[in-house]
Amino acid sequence: MVTLQDRARAFETQLAHDHNLKFRLLVQRSRILGRWAARLMGKADEEARTYVQDVVRIALERTASGQPVIDKIASDLGDLADLSEVRAEYARAEDEAKRLVFEQQEQS
Repeated sequence: MVTLQDRARAFETQLAHDHNLKFRLLVQRSRILGRWAARLMGKADEEARTYVQDVVRIALERTASGQPVIDKIASDLGDLADLSEVRAEYARAEDEAKRLVFEQQEQS
């Protein structure tokens, strides 16, 4: 028989799993979007890595929505891409992040 304590443990385990998955998706999406923006700005190597880390940091600090990341990248890109292009790339990055994270999860 399943006890209340067993159900609570199962709930906590599921909650931890969901939180971990959300975190991994957020980081992966931010990396993909940051690399895209870095390429458009002509950043390479260490400068690109630093930029991507900055995008990830902003995403982690403000996880309620992706808007701060979109705003930062749109501002940084200036005339290189308009807001609609950044939003479209954000959506593509989110889809790609889901694919990558779920592939990694299946391999584990």
